[in-house]
Amino acid sequence: MSLVAYALCDLQLRSSKVPLGLTISYNCAIYWRVIDPKLKYECEEALKEGDLLMNLGKLKEALPYYDKVMDNLPFQSELHGLAALQWSICQDSLNRYVQKL
Repeated sequence: MSLVAYALCDLQLRSSKVPLGLTISYNCAIYWRVIDPKLKYECEEALKEGDLLMNLGKLKEALPYYDKVMDNLPFQSELHGLAALQWSICQDSLNRYVQKL
């Protein structure tokens, strides 16, 4: 299984990835998440498919692939962050297209 560590630091609770083996200062809380390898693979494939559709200009068709990743992975995971970024870019581009019409 893939093991990912995250630290929520300071009072603002900013999340930042903490590589394994580093010493964490006393004011941070560590949360461990285990991501099932099969789920991770499926989400990586969904992200690739969404990126492919996005690169072809099929923004509406790409959105469900990014939604799948965001729905299945913890908010703090790298794949969730990539999917959220791509989803936001698609939404922004679609909105700009509608405004031009």
